Amino acid sequence: MKEELSIEVKKILYEHVETLEQLEVLVLLCRRPEQLWTVDMIESKLSIPGSDVYGAVKSLLASGAVSRMSGIEGEAYEITREPKLRSMIGKLVESYESNRFSVIKLVSEAAMDRVRSSMTRAFADAFVLGGKKNPRG
Repeated sequence: MKEELSIEVKKILYEHVETLEQLEVLVLLCRRPEQLWTVDMIESKLSIPGSDVYGAVKSLLASGAVSRMSGIEGEAYEITREPKLRSMIGKLVESYESNRFSVIKLVSEAAMDRVRSSMTRAFADAFVLGGKKNPRG
């Protein structure tokens, strides 16, 4: 039986990974930390459409999990150099390799939680008390 995911792994998933594409990009970059990756290289290696890779990289950049480097080939990306975050991402990759189903399941559950939360906020916003009054009476 597979062991449960650690709190650190859950935390990194909830804070930095919203999609399976982001997870795959993060795993790839973490497995080869010495490599600088362009969007085209990631697309080719993972067989994920370039627009999805670009969106995943953009979100991972915003969360701090990935760093951007400029070079001769244009923009390239690498796993963050921040030691604590890099270590936590490493633990995520280890969990992904040993317990792939649990990691994918958690990414999916977190996505559903975000959708439910968004729907709840939208519904509540539709019924805000004391909203704008009709000027015509």
